[in-house]
Amino acid sequence: MRLLLCMGLTGALAASGVRAEQALQAGPAVSAEPVTEAGVKAGGGMTGDAEAASTNHVDEVMGEWRGQDVYVYARETWTLEITFLNPDTRSEGQQGKLLKDGRPVDDAEKGGSLMTPLGLLKYYGSERKQPWDVTGWNFADRRKMRRSALLPRPAEKPTPVTDPVSGDQP
Repeated sequence: MRLLLCMGLTGALAASGVRAEQALQAGPAVSAEPVTEAGVKAGGGMTGDAEAASTNHVDEVMGEWRGQDVYVYARETWTLEITFLNPDTRSEGQQGKLLKDGRPVDDAEKGGSLMTPLGLLKYYGSERKQPWDVTGWNFADRRKMRRSALLPRPAEKPTPVTDPVSGDQP
């Protein structure tokens, strides 16, 4: 797995000055500058859809809600933030933002892919033609994309019942 990650990240991180070995270790950000995707645009770390299906061997990643409309997947130093637009409607869309060490990863060319500890991610572009379109970064395998209604929400605390006469809680 480390070999696949190194191969996929080497080109993408070379322009940013971050070595693949450093990218695989959790730690503080090297700088506040965004990670560039020059290597991805030049072909380093790029994969086609057929290769994406055969190389996506990363275990299922669980995420958590941050607020009402943002679901976050995180593994090691990588974070994928999915913002749901028009959630719980037929027109629900997704807009993804990818972070490495807390720094935004620059957008690749539309269709560009990047292997991360989260799995194979793909850049779907920034243009939204329909309200339900997927834009930004998201999973390359569309079967891993979930509608907001299907993602687990934290259990809500039950509202305590009060006695209507005395106002006491049981």
